Amino acid sequence: NMRRGPSAMAKESFELLETNQTASTLSSDSFTPFDCKALSMAEMTEFPGSSQSETGSVANSLARVGLDYDLDEHFETELVKTETETSMESRPALARLLPLVTMLMLSIFLCYADRIIMPSCIKAISQEFNFSKSDQGFILGLFYGGYIWTQVIGGYVSDTTRLGGKGVLFLGVFFWSACMVFTSFLSYLGILGFIFCRIALGIGEGVSFPALNSIVAQHIPAKYSCTVVSIVIASSYMGGGFAAFVTPPMVQTLGWRSPFYVFGSIGLIWSFAWLFLDLERLSWTCRPKIHESYQTINRVQLPAKTPSTPSLKDSSDTQHLMNIRNTIWFAGKLLLNKNVFAIVAAQYCHGWTQFGFVTWMPVYFSDVCGVHAAALGYYTTPPWLLQALSIVLFGYLADQLVSANALRPITVRKLFQSLSMFMGAACQLGLVVLSQLELNLPTYALLLVSAMSIFNTASAGGVTVYQFDIAPKFPAIVYAIGNTFGTAAGLFSVSLTGLILNLSLIHISEPTR
Repeated sequence: NMRRGPSAMAKESFELLETNQTASTLSSDSFTPFDCKALSMAEMTEFPGSSQSETGSVANSLARVGLDYDLDEHFETELVKTETETSMESRPALARLLPLVTMLMLSIFLCYADRIIMPSCIKAISQEFNFSKSDQGFILGLFYGGYIWTQVIGGYVSDTTRLGGKGVLFLGVFFWSACMVFTSFLSYLGILGFIFCRIALGIGEGVSFPALNSIVAQHIPAKYSCTVVSIVIASSYMGGGFAAFVTPPMVQTLGWRSPFYVFGSIGLIWSFAWLFLDLERLSWTCRPKIHESYQTINRVQLPAKTPSTPSLKDSSDTQHLMNIRNTIWFAGKLLLNKNVFAIVAAQYCHGWTQFGFVTWMPVYFSDVCGVHAAALGYYTTPPWLLQALSIVLFGYLADQLVSANALRPITVRKLFQSLSMFMGAACQLGLVVLSQLELNLPTYALLLVSAMSIFNTASAGGVTVYQFDIAPKFPAIVYAIGNTFGTAAGLFSVSLTGLILNLSLIHISEPTR
């Protein structure tokens, strides 16, 4: 490779990304990933048929985003451990990661708790404001209408700017917590106030998981990533379960506005505490920082301004247009990649069931199963708590299978994702069977909903962590793309369910209590 020179090497790397080679042409013994990062920009000379400035910008994008493997062929070969990955795995032990993991858990705990409060309060709110089922579905669904817009933006800013995942997560938690507090004030505007607050809550929460992925990629050793992500996501289910349990009693005794005040205030306190955590040293500090402090060379640069011809140096407009073109080129490479497309498809199908059913679960137990509002938490909480336990189990099991080389990584991802989707769908169809047999007892429904929730978390070994495998240098962007489509599914699912319930000819009578 050194005899051929850097220009030939760079050209080969570019061609590798442009062509979809078949898996049979590569073997684990012959395939060696091209390390773009080993080349400096001075060594990136122009490709035939393109100007030096264009080549430099594209090559810089390739060098900085960490495309050490061809995404289309990454899992058709054995994973090759580099010295960088080995040294990364020898970094902080789990004990040193405790402050960071704890704060991430608290943030995601609040993320899910805050989004569950509205579904738990929607019946009391509807009684006060006389909202129909269609209105309820519209209000609940518009959370995802805001959530969808900040997924990719949050991932891009987390992976490409000095603000990093820390700053993005701070801004997100602070914003959505403030929206929680203001929900009760804007409720006096009627349905418009609820719509505005619900969309704003989604906008704030939309950046949370992309920022989480960026932080994990930068600060968590690769061998712990699946386990840590599972633990942090488990806290989301704990948050949802906790909110589902405490909200109904709070509504009964203090009114529906009280949960919004309490949980919003806790989020604001977390936001200011987060500023005092130094992510680089994994310790608390007396000097608060909103951004991350590690070298920007570790961030994704898309694209970076490089020395070019005098005409381009003197023309900021031309340089700006080139940067836009290369950014679009990079986005196109991601969207057209078959692995990213697999993430998009899986996230969409998973989001349709997960977001749709979770949002309407309190109404389901109340209207269909006849559970009294005071006892609602006893039926909506267990599925959340079981998910918190099972997701850690599935994540740990997936890590062990990959680390022990018992199965190929791609096989583990497909196995766990298939288990999640097929078994989850079977349990949900079981609820339809119960309804047809007129066995709408809360106990039967709880068993099926709990089983469905457990199997849904098997995705912790599948699509939830797949971005770390195919794009270790920019997982937040890839995750955000997939989760954007999953959020769109949630928006359609929740809103469509409310519309169907409102227009349905089947009248669900209010049960006698």
